[in-house]
Amino acid sequence: MKCLVDMDGLLTDFVSAACKLHKKPFSSVTDSRMDITWRMSTDEFWEPIFADGVSFWEGLNPYSWTTELVALLVDKFRLSDDHCWTICTSPTQQPECKTGKLAWLKKHNIKPPIPPLFKKDKARYATRDTILIDDTERVIDQFIIAGGIGILFPAPWNRYGGFSSDPVAWVRESLDMIGY
Repeated sequence: MKCLVDMDGLLTDFVSAACKLHKKPFSSVTDSRMDITWRMSTDEFWEPIFADGVSFWEGLNPYSWTTELVALLVDKFRLSDDHCWTICTSPTQQPECKTGKLAWLKKHNIKPPIPPLFKKDKARYATRDTILIDDTERVIDQFIIAGGIGILFPAPWNRYGGFSSDPVAWVRESLDMIGY
């Protein structure tokens, strides 16, 4: 069994940083596509993030549960030939994004046993033995349709937002329900 874990919205607080840059309240985020929610073009949304470059990504705050979530992954997915976890995150088209995300992982001493995957199309990794944990409903839905196991990480902007007070417990229970 393999487990792929998203970064932004699970480990890093991308949403609060984007809200701060755009001078928008956190409560205004009702969907993972903030550009649409805020009625701005995709370019308008990404412009200040791209202007910050590597420092934006490296400077994201971890969530209060980040350490606990990583510990759960390390415990549940101990490295072996067919049993592991890694980061699977969607990069922007700017190379600074990948550089900044790698720097963030190093800064916070998060060392997945397999190098992180930087791919927009996470469904390409879907197999009956692969779990994806992600906060974006459409990404999870596509992963499941492609044959993988999806766990939607609770967040205020998705259908499991009501469980976001203890998202690690939700993940633990979800892994238990699938027999893992």
